[in-house]
Amino acid sequence: MLGGGYAAAVEAWRLAPPYNHVDSQDPPFVISHAMSDGVIPFESSSFFVEALRAAGVPVTFAAVEGDGHGMALRMAMRVASEPEIERLLLAN
Repeated sequence: MLGGGYAAAVEAWRLAPPYNHVDSQDPPFVISHAMSDGVIPFESSSFFVEALRAAGVPVTFAAVEGDGHGMALRMAMRVASEPEIERLLLAN
């Protein structure tokens, strides 16, 4: 997907994570991530949230306990309520 394994495409792998492309002009984000996700490391979302906050981008983050990959989106609706999401989007 990134042009080969890590050794063959170091620069592509370095640039791939979204936290390497954050700037203050990014839109608000609502991010959820299952802490036990076995596909995407939880830390990748944590790094992304930290980068967004450092750039002054509004972000709501739901760290979800339990199940793995795919579960976080369903749970986010319980953690980040519709009024909270609406407030975040309308304020920006």
